[in-house]
Formats: sequence, C-alpha cells, structure tokens
Amino acid sequence: MAQNLEQKIPQFSLKLNFAAVAIDKQNNAQFAKIGNLKIILFSQNQAFNIETQTETNFQNIVEGTLNPGDKLLVSTEYLFNVLEQWNIIEKIAYFKKPKELKSFLKQQKNDLRQLSGCCILVFIPLRSKGLSRLLPKIKMNKRTQKVIIASLLLIIILTIGYYIF
Repeated sequence: MAQNLEQKIPQFSLKLNFAAVAIDKQNNAQFAKIGNLKIILFSQNQAFNIETQTETNFQNIVEGTLNPGDKLLVSTEYLFNVLEQWNIIEKIAYFKKPKELKSFLKQQKNDLRQLSGCCILVFIPLRSKGLSRLLPKIKMNKRTQKVIIASLLLIIILTIGYYIF
C-alpha cells in the first residue's frame, strides 16, 4: 500500500488555501498563509493588502499591531476579486460597526448568494484594549484540550485523504 501511495503523491497537486491569524490582548497580530488567499487590513478608511509571498508553506510570517477601529479580512482570492469588482471591499473600509456591515450585506443578499468562497472579517473594537472582551472565557481541562486537538487533526487528515484518494 505504501508503494501505491508513493506513486499517487507525485502526480497529485493539492490546492490548499489556509490562513493562520493570531491576535493577542494588546492587538498584536501575526499572519501566515498557504495558497491563494487575500489578507486585507482596513485602517483609517483605507485597505492594505498584507502579502506573505508564498503559496507553499508558512515561510513568511507578517507581524504588526492593530489599532482600535481596524478591520481584518481573510478571503479566498476568487471571492475577494468579485467583492472588489462590486466595490464592496472599498465600502467595508468605511463601516465602523459590525451591525452596519450586516445591514449592508443583507441588502446585497441576492447577489451574494450566487458566489462561492470563504471569508472572515474581524472588527477591532474602538473602546477595548484587546479582543479578550469579545472572546468567551472558556476553561478547559487537559483532556478536553486533547480531544479538541485530536478532532482538528482528524478533520485535517480526512480532508487531505479525500483529495488524495
């Protein structure tokens, strides 16, 4: 079986799009990505493309500090390009609260339903000293942590297996 697997791997081209984003209590952020993803920082009503220059592994890690009122968008390239063509990316820069964006997106619901892709948008609170107030405080014992890690690893292995076989 191992020989059979070795024969399949060189012919197989995995197209994985994955981003790792970490933001601490002081709004210090670190970003890394694999694949064709866009990471956009919205600061002071402007959009900045955070490019990590790699599509194969997490060789480049971008670090910086987010300011209150900033927004961070991580999106698949296709979805980003369509949102940019429709001038939605430009409009996101001016929204101050998530409720404003939600109301705007509800108005665009019929058009947005035709799209496929994945994105996440994080608003950095205006009056907070970090994201810790937004995130629930979850106390986990070691066993629960191990179960969560094992579950995530299983999901990753199954996803890779699906694409290989």
